[in-house]
Amino acid sequence: MINFNDNGTVSGIIQDVNGPVKGLCYMNRESIKQTCQHRKLYRYARKLGRVIMKGETSGDVQHIIQISLDCDSGAMLITVDSKKPFCHTGNHSCFCIQASIKANLATLTEHIKSKINDDSYTGIMQRNPQLALAKVTEEFWEVIASH
Repeated sequence: MINFNDNGTVSGIIQDVNGPVKGLCYMNRESIKQTCQHRKLYRYARKLGRVIMKGETSGDVQHIIQISLDCDSGAMLITVDSKKPFCHTGNHSCFCIQASIKANLATLTEHIKSKINDDSYTGIMQRNPQLALAKVTEEFWEVIASH
C-alpha cells in the first residue's frame, strides 16, 4: 500500500537502468495506474493539475523497467531504460548543476583537511599517504571483482 501525502501524491525518484538518478516527479493514483498499464512514465503535473506522459511533447519517453517502494511506502524508485534526456533543459539528469557539485566538493575537501591532526581514519590516511594508496587499490580491486 502506497502512503500518499495530503495532496494525494507520492515522490517518484527516476533512476536510469545503469544507475544514475535522472530526476524526481510526483505521482498520484492515476499516474501510477497509467505507468503500470503502458510501461511508460506518467507523472502528475502539479502546475497543470493533470497526469501527463513524460516526453508527451518532447518525445523523450521514459520506458519503465522496475518500480520499487521505499521501506515505509512513502516514495517510489522508478527504474527506466531511456537514452533520451529526462530534464526539460535537455540534460539527461535534473541533477546536473555543476556549481553545487563544485561547492560540495570544496566543502568536503575543507572537512577532510580539517581532520589531518585527528586520530580518525581520515586523519591517519592524510598523514600516511601510503595508506591512502592502499585504500584506493583495495577499492579498485573490489570494483573489478564485483563486475
